[in-house]
Amino acid sequence: SISRHNTCSQSHQTQTGTFKKNKKYPKMSSNNTPSETPTPHTIPSHEDNDARFNEDRLKEEEYIYEHEEYHFGKAKTMSNCASVIFEIIKNVGLKKGGSLTSVACPAALLKRFSLLEMYCYTSQPKAYLEGLEKMTAEERIINISKWWMENQMVLPQQGVQDVKPANPILGEQFHATFQHANSTTTYLAEQVSHHPPITAVYIENKKEGFTFEQTHQPKSTFWGNSAYSVIEGVNLFTLPRLGESYTITNADVNLKNLIFGTSYLALEGKTVIQCKKTGYTVTMDYKKKNNLVGTIEKEVSGTQQKLYNFEGSLDGVVKWKRATDSKYIVFLDSSKIKTLPRRIEPVFKQKKNESRRVWHGVAFALYHRNFDEALQHKTQVEEFQRKVRKTIRREEDFVPHYFVPTGEEVGNTPIYQCKERYTGDNQAEENGEAMD
Repeated sequence: SISRHNTCSQSHQTQTGTFKKNKKYPKMSSNNTPSETPTPHTIPSHEDNDARFNEDRLKEEEYIYEHEEYHFGKAKTMSNCASVIFEIIKNVGLKKGGSLTSVACPAALLKRFSLLEMYCYTSQPKAYLEGLEKMTAEERIINISKWWMENQMVLPQQGVQDVKPANPILGEQFHATFQHANSTTTYLAEQVSHHPPITAVYIENKKEGFTFEQTHQPKSTFWGNSAYSVIEGVNLFTLPRLGESYTITNADVNLKNLIFGTSYLALEGKTVIQCKKTGYTVTMDYKKKNNLVGTIEKEVSGTQQKLYNFEGSLDGVVKWKRATDSKYIVFLDSSKIKTLPRRIEPVFKQKKNESRRVWHGVAFALYHRNFDEALQHKTQVEEFQRKVRKTIRREEDFVPHYFVPTGEEVGNTPIYQCKERYTGDNQAEENGEAMD
């Protein structure tokens, strides 16, 4: 659970190192919180008139979340993939270079969970983050690199069925906790904007002394035989008690061979992890079909000194070696990924705007491969979302429950931070009072 601490006056860093000021959002006070804090909006629920959402039925259907098929079933190559894509193109008049942000996705292509839960997979805490404060700066950058790279290993897949998470509704939330050997990490995500779609994420572990913050806006474009997604925003991993911040840039995601050839999802571009205080920089350069090469470097007297090289595949094995050595050894193996025990409240106990509850009807139907029923529930959620948005005069007037805008932006994505961020002031406390 996220405890109640004052926010700290720690500035964000981006992949470019600079922000633009955003005049639409409130000024930040000296402690980096809005000078006037508005009351968060309460979002009504689409389920009020749906018999599926009575407590007894939700209890009976909880089993779908315990089955491995729900969590991350591998996508399948659909025999009618080309016809599905052509149908989308026909219905919306989609052209090459057109945005996919507002395009309705067929139920057969959907994952069984929302994008908020998807981010919980790609940024989940792991054992690599335990004991970072006791390590050397070099050991820390290596472990943080392993954590980030291993989380990206869940993304590559074959085929397009089950490939796209559901678009979160405005005000949707996702909560989870992860159990380490001697501590607990709390994960919180909230959809702070629907048009454009912006998600804010906050992760903290007081006992281990780390936090992780994200603001993401996915921008997807159709290119005929592929769909390309750029994630605009920031990733900031922080060790408050050491005063270290690690900025992490997002690689791009490319869904290739939509119509011709064997479809697959791959990362492209670069990820850079950088800590200015320690001088370490990690570069991951993604090549074709999830192959990558990279380096770990340290700035010494104004010059970048290469310490390690690594190469391999996100859906196979990544190896590494010291820059002075000739032999590579295993760095990470995608077949041996280990995760921490994760706890999520049962659906019947969740608030009506929590992800699994919002999308339960869709998830249950997809679990049983009933695409017609999944589409009906998906349409119901989306139609209700449109009605909710009409009750808010302007979407920028929407007030998130857990996050506030910093007044800065990357591209045209406003950056958010958690209202009650951990600052490292209380070194002994692992968990504090939970947020409501």
